[in-house]
Amino acid sequence: MLVTKVIFLIFICSLLIAGSNSLIAAEGAEVFITDRKIILLEEKINQKKRARPKYQIKLKYPKFTIEKVEDSLLNKINTSVKEVVLKKQIEFLDYSYNSFDMKLRGAQTDYWVLSNKYEVFNDSKNIISILFEFEYLAGGAHQRKDIESLNIQISPFKILTTHDIVRQTKMQNLLEKLCSLSRKYLITQNSKNIMSLAEKQWIFEGTIPNMDNYNNIVFSEEGLLLVFPTYQVGSYSKGTIKINISKQEVYNAIVDNQCSCKQISHSAKSN
Repeated sequence: MLVTKVIFLIFICSLLIAGSNSLIAAEGAEVFITDRKIILLEEKINQKKRARPKYQIKLKYPKFTIEKVEDSLLNKINTSVKEVVLKKQIEFLDYSYNSFDMKLRGAQTDYWVLSNKYEVFNDSKNIISILFEFEYLAGGAHQRKDIESLNIQISPFKILTTHDIVRQTKMQNLLEKLCSLSRKYLITQNSKNIMSLAEKQWIFEGTIPNMDNYNNIVFSEEGLLLVFPTYQVGSYSKGTIKINISKQEVYNAIVDNQCSCKQISHSAKSN
């Protein structure tokens, strides 16, 4: 167990190495970011003899230029980034086409809109993390909100998933630790209000230690950033929830063997 913990700490610390205020890549190479945009405007309402709303697509994404990185590798990095927004664009178009004619046109907005914003994190010398936040305006009471995170290992090139992190750290209870930390945060944040049983259950189900619940992990300047999309751990009014876990908290959770999710779940339900 001690060897496993040491291996995990070495790996996680290598991903969370603090850099300077500027974005730094492998071997101290500076990273330059250019804001790229995709703007589409469809005025037609009928297409292929089926009703379809007018729509606007306003997407942006970062394009990287990294010193001391070969063009072929740079192309892989930028292609991976662009694929995230292109995939979301296709999903939006499919959704607008398939959903619109199932509703009364009078209930729809004049335009369906897809837009986004993004944030880039590069505190590790060999990891670039990007957090995309997408918004759909498609009628209805609320905007639909989606998030996508992308962790890119520069060299050797690899898109890091939660599964990769768990596997490479050889720490199978990593998700259990993240569950413990996120539940403590969410329960503490709601401690001033009386939580209903349904609200507690929402938190517990949304933080169950499985890959699906923790597929948006970003390597931030503070340590790890856990991102929960709208409705995963709370109502729409809660929005996207971001939990910063410091490097020290990650270390303490492993070395000090903090309480498990089951213990937190039991104590919270008892209150």
